[in-house]
Amino acid sequence: MDEREELLESLDYLNGGIKAIESLNVKKISLANQANQLGYMIQSVDAEAQRAGMNSTIASEYGTKIVSGGSSVMKTVGTIAGVIVGLIIWGFFGLVATVVNVGSFASMISGMGLVFGGIVALIIIVLSRKGSSLAKNASNKAINSVVNYNNKTVNNAPERIAAYRSQYDQIVNHDIPLVEAEMYRIYKAYEKEILAFAPDYRYSACIDKMIFYIRNMRADTIKEAINMYVQEVYQNQVLSYQEKQTYCAAVTAAASIETARNTGRIADNTEQMIIHLQNIEQNTARTAQNTEIIADNTYLIAQSAAYTAKQSGVVANHLSRIERACTGGW
Repeated sequence: MDEREELLESLDYLNGGIKAIESLNVKKISLANQANQLGYMIQSVDAEAQRAGMNSTIASEYGTKIVSGGSSVMKTVGTIAGVIVGLIIWGFFGLVATVVNVGSFASMISGMGLVFGGIVALIIIVLSRKGSSLAKNASNKAINSVVNYNNKTVNNAPERIAAYRSQYDQIVNHDIPLVEAEMYRIYKAYEKEILAFAPDYRYSACIDKMIFYIRNMRADTIKEAINMYVQEVYQNQVLSYQEKQTYCAAVTAAASIETARNTGRIADNTEQMIIHLQNIEQNTARTAQNTEIIADNTYLIAQSAAYTAKQSGVVANHLSRIERACTGGW
């Protein structure tokens, strides 16, 4: 076995131990996360039980007081209403008796009013008390339902907490220690090789690359393999940075293209505005020319009108002379 094969064998051996430790460490982290989640659940159940206990106390004490007070008010109101209605009926019959005013018949009507009013008042009082009792029972039933629900939550809380606590203790006091013990056992088995290796590169991803370099004769020693690994990592970081820069440049170029497009639109709009302004200027010049022509024509029309007026005066003079001549002749 040559030096390269021995080096590869030692690296494979070391890599096997490191991968086993890494795998166990991942398992330990997962167990720790589960324990944290169980701790959160224990706190949540405890807080829920405390809230339920407070709700149960409030519903039991204050709810009962409110229901009792409401029931008493309803009974009082019903009694007062019954008495008032009875008095109104009695008064109505008394008014009828006064109107009739027929001795014994009036007395009979008045007595009937008293009896009828008393019966109606009694019915109203009984119904109000019955309604109050029904309302009180319904309210107490609702309160008892709320109290029972919250009490159930409180009563179930210890069992739920105990279940979560059992799982938590199993993980923290048994599972994680077992994983840690196995990690320590593997570490002790590979301790000599691990301590002899470069501290900052004791992880499987690096050792896999080093094995690749040595197996493919790109490196002959661990030092050369580490240097190649460091160089490759650096190049990957540079490439990643260049890719980010390329992406940013592409985004910037796209923005520049959009800016240029908008600039072209602005230029086109500016050119169209110039054309419109030139058209307006030409139309203004044409209007000025037309105005000048109209002024010349107006002047000529005025001269023609003056000449026509002058000729009309001459014609009028001739007509006047002809009229005088004709008149003198007659």
